[in-house]
Amino acid sequence: MTITTFNDLPNGCNLRLKNARVPSTLLEYPHKKLHSSPDGMILLDIDIDIADGRIEALHHLSEPSPADERSDNHYHSVDLDSGQVWPCFIDVHTHLDKSHISGRTLNPDGTLLAAIQAEATDQSNFWSEDDLSKRMNFALQCAYAHGTRAIRSHLCCEEAVRDKIWHVFQQLRVAWSDKIELQPVSILNVDLCEGDYGERLADFVAAQDGVLGCAILDSENPKLPAILDHLLQLAAERSLDIDFHADENGNPASHGLREIARAVLRNDFQQTVLVGHCCSLAQQNPEDINNTLDMVADSNINIVSLPLTNLYLQDRKRGTTPRWRGITCLQEMQARNIPIALASDNCRDLFNFFGDYDMHQVLANSVLCGHLDKHIENWATAVATTPSEIMQLSERATIKVGSFADLILFSARSFGELLSRPQIDRVLLRRGQLVDTAVPDYRLLDE
Repeated sequence: MTITTFNDLPNGCNLRLKNARVPSTLLEYPHKKLHSSPDGMILLDIDIDIADGRIEALHHLSEPSPADERSDNHYHSVDLDSGQVWPCFIDVHTHLDKSHISGRTLNPDGTLLAAIQAEATDQSNFWSEDDLSKRMNFALQCAYAHGTRAIRSHLCCEEAVRDKIWHVFQQLRVAWSDKIELQPVSILNVDLCEGDYGERLADFVAAQDGVLGCAILDSENPKLPAILDHLLQLAAERSLDIDFHADENGNPASHGLREIARAVLRNDFQQTVLVGHCCSLAQQNPEDINNTLDMVADSNINIVSLPLTNLYLQDRKRGTTPRWRGITCLQEMQARNIPIALASDNCRDLFNFFGDYDMHQVLANSVLCGHLDKHIENWATAVATTPSEIMQLSERATIKVGSFADLILFSARSFGELLSRPQIDRVLLRRGQLVDTAVPDYRLLDE
């Protein structure tokens, strides 16, 4: 399978993707006759028919179909030779406004606190609307070329920079609406959300058709329960979903996730709640971990893990190799059926000098550092189905009859092949049409 194969096809033609393999958890099919590949990944062998931009039919290769149903006259066929087909990625936790500033402002010691301080300097020196538009547009070009069709981005909400950041984002939201669905979420210290400012923030987010978000930097603040109650009430009154940063540290005494779960339960909060990072949970004793995760499961909270940024920031000490991976208790969460997403978070900024908004890279690194290689099909949903449900997209990120043919085609036939290489030869279809997967040149960011 090559892009050249697709370039030889007429524009707008109906396609039959023959001999495709799809992870079982990413496929909605009425007769799931599954088999395991040699490395244990549960896959289905199917043909996928595409017409008028949508998936018209799915044919399991072990099931005979009527001759008229399987006629090739109506389709142009491409043999994938057991290559995998995935729905387009969903990236539910990013910071587009911070992207691509690592080359001009330095994080002196690589820590979270130093990143926060250095970002304030970069904001005051450089963050014009032109600068924001150029960097965020570049980030979207990268994500689109890698196969992402929806992004939620946290956007700074300090009053000095808020209006211009959100103004640029809303312009890009319109400009990119036919390629990437964008969803904004506020981000600022939860301690600033007491009283009137919390109410003004909630009103602002509601007017922007966004999600209410905050970061818990100090979970031991005695005022935190009251602030969380206030935020949840504001969100409920405005029918806003809510999205927290919590426990982005290695302190065993940091229990932001637990406090959020308690607040959701005591307020009977019914909107969708997402909590990101939760790193400190992995540093706590088993009893604390179990108690917190039981409350998280009872409160229907969703979790998003950001392994690339957490690997970069956590347990960073000058001249010392990190002793832990920085990620949260993913396997323990999955055992409780807590919905988990994986996401890009920071890319080439002061919180993570690397990254390219490539969700394949996010998944590959998450599997490696979290030991998620057993039952990998369950983790495939973390970059597609689960985040699409968290964002409440009009279409779930699955492969099913009637859905848009927004698909990523990999030559890899198995999990081992898929995650061992960067998959630069992936083929991207949007509405059944071939999309250019060339990423933008970094020189476009030059002054």
